[in-house]
Amino acid sequence: MGRMRYAASFAVVALLSIELVACASLSGHRGDPTEEEGVPVNLRVDCDTNLFFSRYDVEVFVDGESYGVLPHGEDEVFELNLTEGEHVFRAEEDDDSGVSGEETFVVSGEGKAGFSIHCTSSEVQVEEIDTAVPPFASHDAAGQNKDDVEDAFRDAGFTDVSFVEIRDLGRDEADAVMTVASVSIGGAQDYSAEESFYEDEEVVISYRLPEDVVVPASSDELVGTNYPEVVSQFEAAGFAEVTAEAVSSHDPDFAVDAVVGIDIDDGSFLPESSFDSGQAFPYESTVVVRYNMPAPVEESEDPNDNWDLEWEARQTFERFGQILYPYGFECHWMMDLVNCEPQGDGAYFIKVGVTITNEYGVERRTYAQGIAGNGNVTDFLVS
Repeated sequence: MGRMRYAASFAVVALLSIELVACASLSGHRGDPTEEEGVPVNLRVDCDTNLFFSRYDVEVFVDGESYGVLPHGEDEVFELNLTEGEHVFRAEEDDDSGVSGEETFVVSGEGKAGFSIHCTSSEVQVEEIDTAVPPFASHDAAGQNKDDVEDAFRDAGFTDVSFVEIRDLGRDEADAVMTVASVSIGGAQDYSAEESFYEDEEVVISYRLPEDVVVPASSDELVGTNYPEVVSQFEAAGFAEVTAEAVSSHDPDFAVDAVVGIDIDDGSFLPESSFDSGQAFPYESTVVVRYNMPAPVEESEDPNDNWDLEWEARQTFERFGQILYPYGFECHWMMDLVNCEPQGDGAYFIKVGVTITNEYGVERRTYAQGIAGNGNVTDFLVS
């Protein structure tokens, strides 16, 4: 009787020992590095989501050892410790090991590996996620041209490249415009040229631009002053593109060449025509200084004088069209002039048949109309 109790006790102890060993073994393979010598490897597993069928969870194995169960449709990164060389990734249905799929991958140093899996009724389809190596180390990117760095990363295989502007350059740092300040990959700011990343990890290139430019004065202070001086003030302030445009103030007491208004287009397609002293705009903003043009020329009773005005208006009209359509814009004055009506201020309302050519050499016949004269064109429209 004593021997039977001893045997039963020994069996219970042995059973408990087996269970403890099994539990320890399972927990050791669910993301914890193994005891073997190796290198750190991030293993990313992306599970596609099925809408209706084959929506099972998947158990993940590397070299036959389980690293846990991945819920259907979810993604996870497993932090492993693997020896260099070839390894086998396997994914199988949690409740049916016969529904599975596997691929081999090679570890050649610390880095990343990954697989996307798709669940079907008969197998788990496994496809390797591509990785890429940066074209240079993080500290080597600074100072290079932004476009060159982008091309280098795309050529290396990275597919998601975005940009951040850093507007910190003074006017004496023109050589540094569009140069790279830093590059991060998947949020990592410090990396080597041998380190691997997933191809779809975001590459963020931060590059430098001149600091914003402050206007020389408020719009209210500048209206009414001499326009060449205003153009010079904006250029001296550091704006990259400043032009002048003659308009009519419709005020007989307003001085000729006096500023009527100023438009500053910062790229938002909503030009700022009223601004305060000290207000800043991006350096690449286009500035248009509009100034009062000379009083319109009165039409003469001499038909020859009026013809000169009309001919000048026609030439102005056609030149304007050629600027808008640089590949070809021709007015058919002899064959297809619909209207050329004087407006009483030296300008003419013109409607004429035209031929427009696009960049591929394809021609299109249509009509253009607008008001031209005194060196300007307004209300220009191509049908």
